[in-house]
Amino acid sequence: MRQALHIFKKDVRYLWYEIAITLALAVMLACNLWWIEFMLPIAWCNLAARLIYAEPLPGDRLFWITRPYAWKSLLAAKALFILVFVNLPMIVADVIILSRNGFRVFDNLPGVVWSQVLLASVFVLPVVVLATITTGLVQLVLAGLVLLLAAVPLWVLMHAQVASLDWHGLDWIRYSLMIGTFMLAGGIVILRQYKLRRTAIARTLTIGAVLLIALQAAFFSWDSAFKAQSWFSRPRIDPASVHIALDPGRPIAPQKMWPDSNSLWIHFPIQITGLADGVETRADAVLVTAEAAGTGRRTGILYGTLFSDGGDRFRLAFQLPGSYFERMKGQPVTVRTSFYLTLLGNAKATTVPQSNERITVPGVGRCRVLAEPRLLDCLSAFRDAGDSVSLRPASGNLFMVARPISYSPFPAELGVGPVYQVVHEVNVRPDSVVIVSEAPLAHFRKDVEFRDIRLTDFTVQPFRPQAR
Repeated sequence: MRQALHIFKKDVRYLWYEIAITLALAVMLACNLWWIEFMLPIAWCNLAARLIYAEPLPGDRLFWITRPYAWKSLLAAKALFILVFVNLPMIVADVIILSRNGFRVFDNLPGVVWSQVLLASVFVLPVVVLATITTGLVQLVLAGLVLLLAAVPLWVLMHAQVASLDWHGLDWIRYSLMIGTFMLAGGIVILRQYKLRRTAIARTLTIGAVLLIALQAAFFSWDSAFKAQSWFSRPRIDPASVHIALDPGRPIAPQKMWPDSNSLWIHFPIQITGLADGVETRADAVLVTAEAAGTGRRTGILYGTLFSDGGDRFRLAFQLPGSYFERMKGQPVTVRTSFYLTLLGNAKATTVPQSNERITVPGVGRCRVLAEPRLLDCLSAFRDAGDSVSLRPASGNLFMVARPISYSPFPAELGVGPVYQVVHEVNVRPDSVVIVSEAPLAHFRKDVEFRDIRLTDFTVQPFRPQAR
């Protein structure tokens, strides 16, 4: 321990300039200069790289070996340095920002701690790993550029999956898997390098970890993520207890939905029953296939959307390519669907009066209603609430529903600053806004077949705005 403290003090004297810049940026962030969020990660990366290169690991002619330093003391000194000059200033800045915005610090301590874990894992750990297997900043920058270039096609592939299915609620599973893999592999590389200094093996392990993460990003499916999410469901739901059936007697009015030039909108009025009182349903995804009876003509997988019409009434909408519609419209069709459903409950209603003072809204943060301009202004801690608050028509006061975007059980998302702002325009002049917050209870899949369907009975004419 004495040797570790000796190395720590030596590094403080050696890197005082970088330390001063990093601390100054943290102070500026605490003073509400939001643009500093873009500069702090750069300062952390530079500080971490310079820290490791103070005693480089590759090679067999290293001055620090002759001191000699025990590898455990050296590693402990580097870890202590990062905790003191990266994580500790950010903890202080987070506490100041939370207090200034009216959040109770004690209630948000799990978010403070988990935020530091994410920041260290995503920004600092990769630089430390690369610095332990390279000989200087030039090699580190080149290695970083190669990784960034390799990440571009993966980023495109991941967003191509997002385009077909909504990953928002389940993204935390995919990113947790990737971050956890790198934390494990990075920890092994760092320990091996400080203990054995076998750089060739460490570089091989790093490349292997990067390839494994690339495979996870490319091939970890949405369906697998939903299955993993369903394991966290409490209570578990038996899909057989939930019934989904057509409600053909309910008319469907023209909708403000514009199909592709070669597609038509099909809308099925359906009922979902068998749910407990006070529980609402959200579809994370609906997969649809249609097959004409006796012909073998079958569509590929189509992506549907479930709209709520209130209570147990819903509409399943999907676009059917015109070529399939023309071949199937005169025959009975079997439509096979897979509903990936999330049940929401534990509703809590909070009335937010028109005032400049914020009040706490469960599941959202601290909100206020401004008269001029007419806005609902909310601040959330460690989670970007984004579009979690949506307007619902109701008599009397304005009625809004808050549902979580992400199903992550962790108390924080990746972000440099701890507070996010959400603003909704209010087109009327209400005295107050009622926000009903709902929490996810369970996730399950329900497969349903609709037989002997005539597609022409469920084709919806596109909305045509009237010419003026």
